[in-house]
Amino acid sequence: MMKPIDSFQTILGRVFLSISEINIKIEKKENRFLIHTKAHKIEIIAFQEIKDWMDLTDFKILDSKGWIFRIWKINHSNEKLDFKCLIDKNTEGIYSGPDCGQHLDSYCFENDEFTLNIGTEDCEVMKNRAINEDWIPKRFKDKLDYKKLDNGELLYQTFTDIVDSGLKMNVPPLEKDEKFYFHFLVAIGKNNGKISTELAVDFPKEILLKNLNIQE
Repeated sequence: MMKPIDSFQTILGRVFLSISEINIKIEKKENRFLIHTKAHKIEIIAFQEIKDWMDLTDFKILDSKGWIFRIWKINHSNEKLDFKCLIDKNTEGIYSGPDCGQHLDSYCFENDEFTLNIGTEDCEVMKNRAINEDWIPKRFKDKLDYKKLDNGELLYQTFTDIVDSGLKMNVPPLEKDEKFYFHFLVAIGKNNGKISTELAVDFPKEILLKNLNIQE
Protein backbone atom coordinates (compact mmCIF):
# COMPACT_ATOMS: atom_id res chain seq x y z
CA MET A 1 0.00 0.00 0.00
CA MET A 2 1.10 3.57 -0.73
CA LYS A 3 0.16 6.87 0.89
CA PRO A 4 -0.58 9.79 -1.50
CA ILE A 5 1.51 12.96 -1.27
CA ASP A 6 0.73 15.05 -4.36
CA SER A 7 -0.74 14.81 -7.86
CA PHE A 8 -0.64 16.48 -11.28
CA GLN A 9 -3.58 16.49 -13.67
CA THR A 10 -2.74 16.04 -17.36
CA ILE A 11 -4.66 15.42 -20.57
CA LEU A 12 -3.63 11.76 -20.49
CA GLY A 13 -4.56 11.21 -16.85
CA ARG A 14 -3.60 12.24 -13.33
CA VAL A 15 -0.05 11.58 -12.15
CA PHE A 16 0.13 10.54 -8.50
CA LEU A 17 3.12 10.83 -6.18
CA SER A 18 3.04 8.48 -3.19
CA ILE A 19 5.20 7.08 -0.39
CA SER A 20 5.36 3.59 1.09
CA GLU A 21 2.63 3.08 3.70
CA ILE A 22 4.53 3.64 6.93
CA ASN A 23 3.83 5.71 10.03
CA ILE A 24 4.44 9.23 8.76
CA LYS A 25 3.47 12.83 9.33
CA ILE A 26 3.19 15.13 6.30
CA GLU A 27 3.39 18.91 6.62
CA LYS A 28 2.83 21.14 3.59
CA LYS A 29 3.85 24.78 3.23
CA GLU A 30 3.41 26.37 -0.21
CA ASN A 31 5.33 24.14 -2.65
CA ARG A 32 7.19 22.12 -0.01
CA PHE A 33 6.31 18.94 1.83
CA LEU A 34 8.11 17.92 5.02
CA ILE A 35 7.69 14.28 6.01
CA HIS A 36 8.82 12.74 9.29
CA THR A 37 9.06 8.96 9.60
CA LYS A 38 10.48 6.76 12.33
CA ALA A 39 13.95 6.88 10.76
CA HIS A 40 14.00 9.62 8.11
CA LYS A 41 13.41 13.31 7.54
CA ILE A 42 12.21 13.99 3.99
CA GLU A 43 11.87 17.31 2.17
CA ILE A 44 9.97 17.33 -1.14
CA ILE A 45 10.04 20.46 -3.31
CA ALA A 46 7.37 20.66 -6.03
CA PHE A 47 7.87 22.92 -9.06
CA GLN A 48 6.51 23.56 -12.56
CA GLU A 49 9.21 25.73 -14.16
CA ILE A 50 10.42 23.16 -16.68
CA LYS A 51 7.80 24.28 -19.22
CA ASP A 52 9.23 27.83 -19.04
CA TRP A 53 12.75 26.54 -19.62
CA MET A 54 11.64 24.48 -22.62
CA ASP A 55 9.80 27.51 -24.08
CA LEU A 56 13.28 29.01 -24.66
CA THR A 57 14.22 26.09 -26.93
CA ASP A 58 12.89 24.42 -30.08
CA PHE A 59 11.40 21.64 -27.93
CA LYS A 60 8.37 23.28 -26.36
CA ILE A 61 5.96 21.30 -24.16
CA LEU A 62 2.44 21.90 -22.89
CA ASP A 63 2.92 21.43 -19.15
CA SER A 64 5.27 20.01 -16.55
CA LYS A 65 5.76 19.19 -12.91
CA GLY A 66 8.71 18.01 -10.89
CA TRP A 67 9.45 16.88 -7.37
CA ILE A 68 12.86 17.11 -5.72
CA PHE A 69 13.45 14.73 -2.80
CA ARG A 70 16.07 15.33 -0.10
CA ILE A 71 16.23 12.59 2.50
CA TRP A 72 18.21 12.42 5.76
CA LYS A 73 18.61 9.33 7.96
CA ILE A 74 18.09 10.61 11.51
CA ASN A 75 18.73 7.49 13.63
CA HIS A 76 19.80 3.85 13.50
CA SER A 77 16.29 2.40 13.07
CA ASN A 78 15.67 0.09 10.13
CA GLU A 79 13.01 1.34 7.74
CA LYS A 80 12.24 0.52 4.11
CA LEU A 81 11.35 3.65 2.20
CA ASP A 82 10.15 3.93 -1.39
CA PHE A 83 8.28 6.39 -3.59
CA LYS A 84 6.15 5.94 -6.71
CA CYS A 85 5.26 8.35 -9.52
CA LEU A 86 2.48 6.72 -11.53
CA ILE A 87 -0.18 7.85 -13.97
CA ASP A 88 -3.82 6.87 -13.65
CA LYS A 89 -4.62 6.46 -17.35
CA ASN A 90 -8.15 7.61 -18.07
CA THR A 91 -8.11 7.82 -21.88
CA GLU A 92 -8.59 4.93 -24.29
CA GLY A 93 -5.91 4.37 -26.87
CA ILE A 94 -2.91 5.22 -24.67
CA TYR A 95 0.24 3.26 -25.39
CA SER A 96 3.04 3.07 -22.84
CA GLY A 97 6.46 1.61 -22.19
CA PRO A 98 10.04 2.35 -21.08
CA ASP A 99 11.67 5.29 -22.87
CA CYS A 100 15.18 5.43 -21.41
CA GLY A 101 18.12 7.31 -22.86
CA GLN A 102 21.64 8.28 -21.94
CA HIS A 103 21.59 9.36 -18.28
CA LEU A 104 17.80 8.94 -18.16
CA ASP A 105 15.35 6.38 -16.81
CA SER A 106 11.91 7.19 -18.17
CA TYR A 107 8.45 5.80 -18.85
CA CYS A 108 6.43 7.17 -21.76
CA PHE A 109 2.68 7.37 -22.41
CA GLU A 110 1.19 8.52 -25.70
CA ASN A 111 -1.83 8.53 -27.96
CA ASP A 112 -2.35 10.02 -31.41
CA GLU A 113 -2.22 13.58 -30.05
CA PHE A 114 -0.09 13.76 -26.89
CA THR A 115 3.04 12.32 -25.27
CA LEU A 116 3.85 12.23 -21.56
CA ASN A 117 7.15 11.23 -19.93
CA ILE A 118 8.01 10.50 -16.30
CA GLY A 119 11.76 10.54 -15.76
CA THR A 120 14.66 10.50 -13.31
CA GLU A 121 18.47 10.16 -13.37
CA ASP A 122 19.77 6.73 -14.40
CA CYS A 123 22.31 4.53 -12.62
CA GLU A 124 25.32 6.09 -14.38
CA VAL A 125 24.45 9.55 -13.09
CA MET A 126 23.73 8.20 -9.61
CA LYS A 127 27.00 6.22 -9.62
CA ASN A 128 28.93 9.38 -10.44
CA ARG A 129 27.17 11.22 -7.64
CA ALA A 130 28.03 8.39 -5.24
CA ILE A 131 31.70 8.52 -6.28
CA ASN A 132 31.69 12.25 -5.53
CA GLU A 133 29.56 11.82 -2.38
CA ASP A 134 26.98 14.14 -3.93
CA TRP A 135 23.88 13.27 -1.90
CA ILE A 136 24.49 9.52 -2.32
CA PRO A 137 26.82 7.70 0.09
CA LYS A 138 30.06 6.61 -1.57
CA ARG A 139 29.60 3.04 -0.36
CA PHE A 140 26.78 2.60 -2.91
CA LYS A 141 28.95 3.30 -5.98
CA ASP A 142 29.34 -0.41 -6.78
CA LYS A 143 25.58 -0.96 -6.56
CA LEU A 144 24.92 1.49 -9.40
CA ASP A 145 26.23 0.20 -12.69
CA TYR A 146 25.92 -2.15 -15.61
CA LYS A 147 27.34 -5.47 -14.44
CA LYS A 148 28.32 -8.18 -16.93
CA LEU A 149 27.12 -11.61 -15.83
CA ASP A 150 28.92 -14.91 -16.50
CA ASN A 151 26.50 -15.67 -19.34
CA GLY A 152 27.37 -12.39 -21.05
CA GLU A 153 24.14 -10.58 -20.18
CA LEU A 154 24.19 -7.12 -18.63
CA LEU A 155 22.60 -6.60 -15.22
CA TYR A 156 21.28 -3.09 -14.73
CA GLN A 157 21.92 -2.17 -11.10
CA THR A 158 19.97 0.83 -9.86
CA PHE A 159 17.62 2.04 -7.15
CA THR A 160 14.89 2.82 -9.72
CA ASP A 161 12.27 0.35 -10.88
CA ILE A 162 10.49 0.99 -14.18
CA VAL A 163 7.04 -0.30 -13.37
CA ASP A 164 3.74 -0.37 -15.20
CA SER A 165 2.38 3.19 -15.30
CA GLY A 166 5.55 4.92 -14.09
CA LEU A 167 8.61 4.84 -11.84
CA LYS A 168 9.41 3.57 -8.35
CA MET A 169 12.39 4.78 -6.33
CA ASN A 170 13.71 2.39 -3.70
CA VAL A 171 15.64 4.52 -1.21
CA PRO A 172 18.79 2.57 -0.27
CA PRO A 173 19.33 1.56 3.37
CA LEU A 174 21.01 4.63 4.78
CA GLU A 175 23.04 4.83 7.96
CA LYS A 176 22.52 7.56 10.56
CA ASP A 177 23.43 11.04 9.22
CA GLU A 178 23.66 9.87 5.60
CA LYS A 179 21.57 11.65 2.97
CA PHE A 180 20.04 10.82 -0.40
CA TYR A 181 18.71 12.97 -3.28
CA PHE A 182 16.59 12.06 -6.28
CA HIS A 183 13.85 13.64 -8.39
CA PHE A 184 10.85 12.74 -10.49
CA LEU A 185 10.09 14.94 -13.54
CA VAL A 186 6.88 14.87 -15.59
CA ALA A 187 6.30 16.56 -18.96
CA ILE A 188 3.46 16.45 -21.48
CA GLY A 189 3.47 17.76 -25.03
CA LYS A 190 2.06 17.37 -28.51
CA ASN A 191 2.83 14.08 -30.23
CA ASN A 192 4.58 15.67 -33.20
CA GLY A 193 7.56 13.40 -33.67
CA LYS A 194 9.94 15.49 -31.57
CA ILE A 195 11.57 14.31 -28.34
CA SER A 196 10.46 17.36 -26.36
CA THR A 197 8.98 15.55 -23.38
CA GLU A 198 11.95 13.17 -23.12
CA LEU A 199 14.35 16.12 -23.05
CA ALA A 200 12.15 17.91 -20.51
CA VAL A 201 12.53 15.10 -17.95
CA ASP A 202 16.29 14.74 -18.51
CA PHE A 203 17.52 17.60 -16.32
CA PRO A 204 20.27 16.56 -13.85
CA LYS A 205 20.36 17.49 -10.18
CA GLU A 206 22.85 20.34 -10.51
CA ILE A 207 20.87 22.10 -13.26
CA LEU A 208 17.58 21.78 -11.39
CA LEU A 209 19.01 23.22 -8.18
CA LYS A 210 20.76 26.04 -10.04
CA ASN A 211 17.72 27.03 -12.13
CA LEU A 212 15.41 26.86 -9.10
CA ASN A 213 17.90 28.70 -6.87
CA ILE A 214 17.85 25.91 -4.28
CA GLN A 215 20.80 25.81 -1.90
CA GLU A 216 22.57 22.50 -1.21
